Amino acid sequence: MCVRIGILYIKGSMPLYENFGNLPNYIVRKCDDIYRCDMLIVPPGYIVETCLFSEFSKHIISYYEKGGLIVGVCSGFQLLSRSVMTRIRTIDCLGILDVTFSPLICTDVTYIDILQDIWMFKGVRKIRAFHAHTFAPSFTGRVKIVGVSRPDRVNYFERGRPIIAIVSDKEERCIGILPHSVLDNTEIVKNICEKLGIKDIDKHREANRELVREIRSELGVCTGMHVREREHPCKIVLCVTSTMTSDGKTFITTGLSSVLRMRGLRVYVLKLGGDVRDVHPSLYMIKEPVKEYTTIKIRGRSRTYGWSDPDIAIRKALSEHDVIIVEGVMGILTGESYRRDDTDDIFSTLHFLERYHVPHILVLSPTMGGIEDAYVRLRAYLEYLNTHDALPVAVILNRCYDVESPYLEKMYEICMKYGVSFYVVPEDRRLPRESHPEIDLDVDRYSMCALELVNKYVDIDDILNKCVRYLKRFDSVTMEGKLKNEESIRSKE
Repeated sequence: MCVRIGILYIKGSMPLYENFGNLPNYIVRKCDDIYRCDMLIVPPGYIVETCLFSEFSKHIISYYEKGGLIVGVCSGFQLLSRSVMTRIRTIDCLGILDVTFSPLICTDVTYIDILQDIWMFKGVRKIRAFHAHTFAPSFTGRVKIVGVSRPDRVNYFERGRPIIAIVSDKEERCIGILPHSVLDNTEIVKNICEKLGIKDIDKHREANRELVREIRSELGVCTGMHVREREHPCKIVLCVTSTMTSDGKTFITTGLSSVLRMRGLRVYVLKLGGDVRDVHPSLYMIKEPVKEYTTIKIRGRSRTYGWSDPDIAIRKALSEHDVIIVEGVMGILTGESYRRDDTDDIFSTLHFLERYHVPHILVLSPTMGGIEDAYVRLRAYLEYLNTHDALPVAVILNRCYDVESPYLEKMYEICMKYGVSFYVVPEDRRLPRESHPEIDLDVDRYSMCALELVNKYVDIDDILNKCVRYLKRFDSVTMEGKLKNEESIRSKE
């Protein structure tokens, strides 16, 4: 009899965010599917914030009460807890695990110390994993604290502190795991197989590969928009930059990656700097996992942020995908004052563009200072970037609240002066102003709006063609001319 390890597939979930030991082999789309599982995995994502889990709630609780085995990862762990306190509201959850979550940001790669020898972690003492969360356990009651991590940094700049990483109920039938890639540990996979009686792991993993193909064939979650993959004639790397933080880089990146994926291209999104959460909406739509190279190292004033050297990240991403979108960090000039020429480190988004000759889209928004302010910023930035031979291939005015403003014509004229395409994406009032991946995000609504607006108001073909011409200008269509030699890359790996 086939052992079924189900993965919950509902809006807000990210069932391919990580591999889960390549063990899931059954998609849980409907409430009744839950009872067919020998083990249920509640995956990461924004399940709690999206608040669309209510119809599944009583069935997950019933499954647990009937002896079912449940593992929740990150957002899945939050769903199994009592409640999550965001910065703007408190969300009641299922209450299977006596844990409360409150804001604590961490995106570090770290190690988890295993404190209790429960069945899943038998023979395991330390696990390498990565954090990518906005909330962490702040109170625990009638649960076993199984593992604790000790990241170097939390809340962006604060010194690290111990974080409760893994908890279990007293019966060891419901396990909450905060960091990611824990289930990829080979000993943990063996323990799960032993617990569930999986004898033929190769056959089981073939079913997992089929599950991954099926899930990846749909754009987004439960949309009915299926993707037919095709190859692009050349590899493209594109950066999304902005004049300042909060201009909407993540929104535009999500829209671009979704449209390109809808066309059948293999797309991946990298993040310059350490906050991997910024690429979550894109990964939600294109169904790609976080990898060891998803964030690119950038040097700050006192430390380095990000996981992978840019050479390694770009090379690996290009080897597996057609189009790579790199989301910049903060404003395009942020960090320029720290730039040094005696090191290989990257100090700013502009520094990255100049080092690798990557074409970019410049995003700006009138939200903070009005359209008049956006116009002045646009003039100043295009003039400055022109002196650095780093003009964008396109400018996108994002969240434009007045599409009749005479300043739009002025913006168009200044872009034409420099040979830069200009697009206006109007404000979508379906989204609250605080829709940011690092606050309290309805990821499904946010991502679908990004897809709709970018597809409608931005000429993707024009941007792709300009990217190809830009890359050919520097003879770096595949980036080979700008990457370090293979021996140097291997020495870093």
